[in-house]
Amino acid sequence: MELRTNWKVLLTFLAVVSFLVAGMVAAWPSMGTAFQADALEGEENVSVELEDLGDTVKVHLQWSPVEGADNYTLLAYPQPQMLVPERAEGIDTESAEHLLEKDEGGTPQMYFAVVALVDGERQLVGMASSLERTSVYEETFGVDMSRVEGMASFMWDLFWGLLMMLFLGYVAASTVSRDFEERKMDIILSKPVSRRRYLLEKFAFLTAYTALMLLVAGLVLVGSMAAIGELSEGMVAPLLMSSLLAFPVVLLIMAVGTLAAVYVQDGRTAVGLVFLFVLLQVGINLVASMAEGLEHLSSYTAMGYWDLDAILFDNVYSVGDFVLIAAAALAVLAVAVLVFERRDMAG
Repeated sequence: MELRTNWKVLLTFLAVVSFLVAGMVAAWPSMGTAFQADALEGEENVSVELEDLGDTVKVHLQWSPVEGADNYTLLAYPQPQMLVPERAEGIDTESAEHLLEKDEGGTPQMYFAVVALVDGERQLVGMASSLERTSVYEETFGVDMSRVEGMASFMWDLFWGLLMMLFLGYVAASTVSRDFEERKMDIILSKPVSRRRYLLEKFAFLTAYTALMLLVAGLVLVGSMAAIGELSEGMVAPLLMSSLLAFPVVLLIMAVGTLAAVYVQDGRTAVGLVFLFVLLQVGINLVASMAEGLEHLSSYTAMGYWDLDAILFDNVYSVGDFVLIAAAALAVLAVAVLVFERRDMAG
């Protein structure tokens, strides 16, 4: 029944996902440079060396001399746009030192600007930073988008993955609720088909389709990387696993959609509930990645166990996490079957 009624829609969506994956990978070479850190003005004129002193770090700065300079001023600030920096004036050599206290991450990021005083006028010698600079996107989300692995992580996390989860959540909720709304459920269950079998067959079909879609998306991702010359040795497995390890997460979302459908027996409400579930997952995960001190929130979402950065950058993934989310999906499905078996049909 599902294959007859939905195969065209599902096949079209599979083609759309494949097209989007291939298209975005093909566009990455022209986009990647946009995510690189901007050069600091005059950074070639200032050199930085760090000396670890235990709880503190001493920053040694040297800069190119400016002809006719009376003295120099060193400005230090934690952000490039900070308006009131720390200031050391009247430096009469081409070097200076600055002491930094370590934070939880070790050496903090600090920006420096050297200004020369020439005939009463100030002239920028150059700028530097205490750590290797990253793009604004990497500082915010912790992913290096100038690398192709970072692009894949971003696209899975906020685009391809979100699109697939919303679509499959919609299909799971609507395929069951439609039979309620069109008054077909009584007819279907009047045949020698139990409620459990009816629900499990629908879910089994969607599960097989999801596995196929993720495999195809992973293969298209690998093929597209090879086509643009970015498929280095050892990248095939991480790229494939970044797709396949989404399987239990999507399975859980489809189980939630199925539970919503049999509980409310109304298509719009069921779809709204599963969409809310997906967007809460994405939103909490986004807050956890952006807000300092809230990283632990990702452990309360299914997406938090789909660790794309670990998979793509380090080829590290947890079978235990895979099994945990899959078990949660089966538990939600079991609840859906129990609710369906005990619930009267909406009149």
